[in-house]
Amino acid sequence: MPNQGPESALELGNGTGNSCPRLCPKHPCRKTGIANEIPPGARTRPMEIERAHLQKLFDGKIRYLVPNYQRIYVWGEEDQWEPLWLDVRGLADALLKNALARIQPTGIDENAVDSHFMGAVVLKGSGITPDLATQFRVVDGQQRLTTLQLLLTAAEREIRPLHTTYADRLLDLICTPGRNRNSPSLSPEFDQFKISFQRHRRGHDYESFGPVLHAALDGADIECIDGPLADCYRYFRRKARCWLESRQSDSLAAAALGATLLSKIFVVGLYLDPHEKEHIIFETLNARGEPLTEWDKAKNYLLYLADESPNLDPALVYENYLERFDDQWWRQEVGRGAQARPRTDVFLDYWLESKIETPVSARRVFRQFQSYLSNQLPLTAAILEELVRDAEYFRKWERGTWEDSRESLYHFRRRQMGLGVIWPVLFRLNKVVADNGERDRCFGTLESYFVRRLIVGRQARSYVQVVIDLLNVLPGEAESGADANPVLLDKLGAYSWGGALWPSDTELESAAARRWMPGYVRRIALAAIESHLIHPEAGSQTPVNSLHQLHIEHIMPTGWNAKNWPLPNSDDADAARSDRDALIQSLGNLTLLNKRLNQTISNSAWAIKRKKVKESDNLFLNKRLLEDARDAWTERDIQLRGKWIYELLMEIWPRE
Repeated sequence: MPNQGPESALELGNGTGNSCPRLCPKHPCRKTGIANEIPPGARTRPMEIERAHLQKLFDGKIRYLVPNYQRIYVWGEEDQWEPLWLDVRGLADALLKNALARIQPTGIDENAVDSHFMGAVVLKGSGITPDLATQFRVVDGQQRLTTLQLLLTAAEREIRPLHTTYADRLLDLICTPGRNRNSPSLSPEFDQFKISFQRHRRGHDYESFGPVLHAALDGADIECIDGPLADCYRYFRRKARCWLESRQSDSLAAAALGATLLSKIFVVGLYLDPHEKEHIIFETLNARGEPLTEWDKAKNYLLYLADESPNLDPALVYENYLERFDDQWWRQEVGRGAQARPRTDVFLDYWLESKIETPVSARRVFRQFQSYLSNQLPLTAAILEELVRDAEYFRKWERGTWEDSRESLYHFRRRQMGLGVIWPVLFRLNKVVADNGERDRCFGTLESYFVRRLIVGRQARSYVQVVIDLLNVLPGEAESGADANPVLLDKLGAYSWGGALWPSDTELESAAARRWMPGYVRRIALAAIESHLIHPEAGSQTPVNSLHQLHIEHIMPTGWNAKNWPLPNSDDADAARSDRDALIQSLGNLTLLNKRLNQTISNSAWAIKRKKVKESDNLFLNKRLLEDARDAWTERDIQLRGKWIYELLMEIWPRE
């Protein structure tokens, strides 16, 4: 990289907007000393650096091609648009103030204020287009370039009624030269914008880029266009209009705004050699850019490896394997607070752990992914196919797909538990276990282990290590997949320390009898019992995957009073009250209802409450309740029902 001292390319440019827009080694300006930059089309060394104001960056026949693998537009008002506008407004105010301070203001002195740096772009020469425009691939900075084009378009629309000269100069930075300014419309066949996209990105925000600019420059209604690009244009146009109106909307204010955009905003362009490894550069967006996700970096590294592979075409790799990850569902953040990450990063984390059988830090997913792939070179279609297969499997069950199968029931309960950490094991099982019966047994074993720990109140902090332990003992290939469940049983049953212990039947019985549980744990247990009680031939009026919508009811209410719910005869009333309060929160005193009871009925005496439940409820869980407790509901009844529930829990989640 050239040194960045005072004589380097970083310091070149006079900041006036008057430098030669398209320099070359033999251009007269090189003899007159106007500037001494190396032209983008004549780079002789890799990683050349050039400072460029917008007038230079977008002037002439130039096109910036955004490769189809680049991520969607993610800039927004609070973090990027507003700070950029505040910078533009501040510069325009300074230019206008300088002009008004002169006794006879004759125009804008573009040298009166310093320029503003708004970040860097990384570009790679890509030859000449059929219409003879110089073309660059945008390696990094497409968010910045796209935003600048929308800003220029919005400003041009507001400046044109006030200052045609500056509006025309701005228009030249939006469209290629040759447009007939007397024509009110643009011809898509002949007029090109300065940014283009490699292919139409189905369902992506960039599809609206052309329509937004066409509608804006044609004076058409843009309100019917949705999406962040249209929002960005509307934001800057609104801001430009308000600023001009607050400055009496005169031509001098319009000139100040136009001059600011033409010559007071600059970026630093890093121009790569055509053979340079662009993925190394494309790891961090700079200035006000959104940080790249771990998946963004991994995706671009895969495309780099595809380019290096003799048997893969990067464009086809993106289209056939990687484009699906640009879907909105994959981009959504999951998790809470500081732990929130895009779903792509979460998936890649789990997938990588399933391969390397080692915990992966959330901040080092890409680095470890890169290290893993370095041992798999050259990149093959088989690796990509496995990645996509596991991604589709992950997506299917994380979206809450419901099927009448044991696997579907397992994932339903797994999501209720918030148990994402088990995914590396699920990827392995999906790969090596082909027999449906064996798969179901594996799901049953895993579910028993984690649900039992949940019911008895064991903590989850050891689960990452448990997952790694299981990966280390599970077969790696399909030929050995028939033995997967015995391996799971042996490993999980062998833990002897509390952090990973598989709770015994005795612990389960104790928890069912007395333990207070969080609401979601109660629901998992009670819904599982209801599902278990449904006879297959009888069917169910409440689908299993809808049981979580039922209401949890305390049979003996927490708001009990001695009149409706008299305490048992005891010499120690305080002890009896304390014992009751503990039993009220246990599973034996809980049930599910189709409809929530109002508070009056809920706190009523058992005879009234029982009648209401019988009239309005048809759950199997309550048939036994109504049969066993016809006249009263006491502490003894709670204990007996708790034992019955414990026996059902053992049937549903056996420890073998």
